[in-house]
Parts: sequence; C-alpha cells; structure tokens
Amino acid sequence: MCTKKESHDLLNEATRPVAYSKRTVGQFNLSMIWFGFAVQLIIFMLAGQLYPSCSVMEILIALILGNTVPAIVIYFTQELGVKYGLSYGTLVRVMFGIKGGILPGWLRAVPAIFWFGFQTWLCAGAVDAVCIMIWDYSNINLWIIVFGILQIFTTFYGIRFIRILNLFSSPALLLMGCILTYLLLHGSGTTLGEVLALKGDGSGSLAGATMAFIGGWATLACSIQDIVKDCKVPDGEKTNWPRLNLRYCVSQWLGMVPASVLFGFIGVLSMALTGEWNPTLAISAVVGDVSIPLAILCEFFIVFATWTTNPGANLLNPAYVICATFPKKVNFKAAVLLAGIVGLVIMPWKASGDIQTIMNYVGSALGPVAGIMIGDYIFVRKRKIALSDLYISKGGGYHYWNGVNWAAVLAYVISVVVSLFFPNWMYTVGLLAAIVLYVPLMKVWVLKKYPDSLLDYSLNEEWLK
Repeated sequence: MCTKKESHDLLNEATRPVAYSKRTVGQFNLSMIWFGFAVQLIIFMLAGQLYPSCSVMEILIALILGNTVPAIVIYFTQELGVKYGLSYGTLVRVMFGIKGGILPGWLRAVPAIFWFGFQTWLCAGAVDAVCIMIWDYSNINLWIIVFGILQIFTTFYGIRFIRILNLFSSPALLLMGCILTYLLLHGSGTTLGEVLALKGDGSGSLAGATMAFIGGWATLACSIQDIVKDCKVPDGEKTNWPRLNLRYCVSQWLGMVPASVLFGFIGVLSMALTGEWNPTLAISAVVGDVSIPLAILCEFFIVFATWTTNPGANLLNPAYVICATFPKKVNFKAAVLLAGIVGLVIMPWKASGDIQTIMNYVGSALGPVAGIMIGDYIFVRKRKIALSDLYISKGGGYHYWNGVNWAAVLAYVISVVVSLFFPNWMYTVGLLAAIVLYVPLMKVWVLKKYPDSLLDYSLNEEWLK
C-alpha cells in the first residue's frame, strides 16, 4: 500500500463533512422531519394490504415493532453522521473501501429512486382525482411530471428547506389524519371498537408484518447520516456522544412511531371499510359521497403528505450517492435532477401490488450493510474515523486492496444468503450475521495488513470547525 498521501481528489461540496458551526437541525426539528417522513402513503398502503391476512390488532402491533426496531438500529448508525457530519455515500468508504463503497451506496440509492417515483405517482393520482371532481378532467401523466418537478426543486435546497417545510406541515397533517379517520368511520357507520376487533383470516403472521414495516425503514436506518449530519452539537456534548445520540434517537422515535401507527391504521381502516388500499380511491369512494369539498381537502392531504416525505426520504440519498460516485463530474443539484428523472422514467407504480414483498427484500439487502457499519464503527474502529483519508483515491488509509475491503464484501454476501433462510426475519438475521462475520474478519485479517496507524486523525478538528 502506498504511504504517500495524495490530494483530496474525491472531495466536493456535497461529500464534505458539515462543520458544527453550520448545522441547523435540533431535537424538535428532527422530530418534525420524522413525523413528515412517517406520514407517507407507503405505510398507508402496506398496512392496508396486510388486512385481512392479519387482524387489525396484529397490524397495529407490527407497526409499533416495525418502527421501533429501525429506531434501535438508528441509535448505533446515526452517531456517524452526528459526530462527523458525513453523508452515507461518503461514510461507507470506511467499511467497504474507497471504491467498494459504491456497492452499499447504490444498494441504498436504487430503492430510494424507486420509492420516489412510486410516491410521485400516488400523489399525481390525488391531484387527478381533484381535477376529475372539479373539472371532469384527467391527465395523470401530466401531474406526475408537475409534481416530480416540484419535489426535485424542493430537494435542491437540502435538509434545511425540508426542516422548515415539515415544521409547518406536521400539525396540519396530524389534524387531517384525525379528520380522515373520522370521515372513514362516519361514512361507513362503523365504530372504532368494531374496527379494532376485526380478525384476519390467519394467512399472515405478526412476524411477517413486522418485517415488512422494518423493510420500509431499512433504507433510512442505513443512511440516516444524510439527515443527522446537519444536527446541532452543543460544545458541552462533544465529550458525551452516547447521551447526545440517545436524545436524537428519542426525538426520531417520537416523530416516527405515533405518526406511523396513526396513518398505518388509516390504511387498515380504508381496506377494511372500502376494500381499497389506494388512498386516492378510498377517499373518492367514502368521503366523496359525504362532501366533495371535504374529499378535495383529503386528496390535498395526500399531496402534502407526499411532499413532506419524498424529497428527504427518497431524493437526498441518491443525490449524495451520485456525488460520492462521481465527485468531480456531478454537483448536488445535477445529481438530484438525475435521480428524480430516473425515478419517474422507470415507472415503479407498475409494481404497486407487491409492496410487502419489495419491502421484505429491501430489508434483506440493507440489514447486512447496517450490521457492517455498526460492527466497524463500534467494535473495530472504537468510534473513530479519519476524515482526511476518506477523500484520497490512492494511498489513503481506506484504500485497502485496490480500493475494496474484501472483508466487508464477503461478510455482506454471506449475511444476505443466510438471511434468505429466515423469510420472516431477514433484516434482523442479516444485520446480526454481518456483525458476527465482519468484526473477526477485520481483526484477524484486514487490520493486520492495514492497521489504524496508517490513518490520519490529525485533521479531524480542522474539518469540523
């Protein structure tokens, strides 16, 4: 391995660590961001599709568990972002190597691009429903393009704009969620107790439902650094990272779990009472019969919910990954535009009937990545990263074998294969297997050839000033 450090040729503005002095997101802001993320139509649809294979109570328990498990994983993965201000696409170079980091980067980016296009389609359906109600005019392809452009423009301004958007939208979304619940119950003449008592047909399981919801957050559990790299770090907390990390983790749990349970329940309610898991069709079927103005208001709720979710959850990460993959060729706005266009062109809504299967396999693909990140940061590196070495294509401490850490690749592949034998627990099995495999491989093989002494920690403070 070369010992001579070259210039930081992998550095650009999108991959640079966010200095402590430039951070704008606090605990309350983070809760509001996560509330906006949780008010998403995928949760609505998935919860609806789980009924009647599972009972209503099973789905509600699965919602709580399926959101809490990712929050626990986030506790261990988010510190990388809070402490070092790094995006996910840059951070994974530590574990997989300067070139090898492209693999986990795109494993996260591809599902995000898929979900961006999918949720844009759902939102376009809501706009189309409003146009039909008011003008009897339908053109869903036009609304897909218009709303796609709006979200791309929103993402241009990064997490700061998304933070402000969610701060104002979250109370409105909560109110609209309660109104929609009331309208669905009132329109069908059903009580809340009757819905909660509905039994499933027994073809599904609590474990399978839980894993589906975990799969929905598996992407953000890995790439949470893209959000928390802008979190504030008070001077007095820089020596007590576990405590600060816990505070931010609690903030995220309070934002994601109650909102996910509420809007997941609305999805179950819709399926049970109308037979529709598509929120646009459910609103038209139930609320439209009660009041056209209320139906229009509820359809705009779908638009608002998607607008607060899609940019931060599904466009930020692919943009950062593209910038990390092509640091000298693509800037952040161009990367956002590219990811957004691809997400629409591939037409992911063609797979709308297979949401549970897709989420399970996303969890299977990303669980091992989270395990490798946790194993490396906590058990191998002892919570230390050399920022300077992340931007050196040749000769840096994370170059490994021609830019690839084969211990990470090997641990990843074996963990994914092992997880496939446990279909109801793919995410959890893959994550734990990756830790068990990766840590000893690093200690008995990689670190003997590439020891920590090759890393340059001397410039870390300078990077974060």
